[in-house]
Amino acid sequence: MIDWPNLLSNTLWILALAAALAVVSTASWQAALEKTRTRTVLARRTIQLALLGCLVVFALGVTLSVPSTLEKLAWGALTLLALVQVGIVKKK
Repeated sequence: MIDWPNLLSNTLWILALAAALAVVSTASWQAALEKTRTRTVLARRTIQLALLGCLVVFALGVTLSVPSTLEKLAWGALTLLALVQVGIVKKK
């Protein structure tokens, strides 16, 4: 039988990595169009938010797929930190 929860959690982090690759690829293409460096385009706020969104989904997917409680806590902390960085969760 198919382990659906495991399949869905692994799908999350794989799709997040694919999305991050697409963001970096688009930034490289945009830099070539503008005749500037890729790092200049990657430094833009919209690109940074897209990459942070990919990090949130990646960390969430890994959090759901690791077996150890300690690993879940570590990846959950990274997910929370990424959400704070994006601005979804407010700092106190």
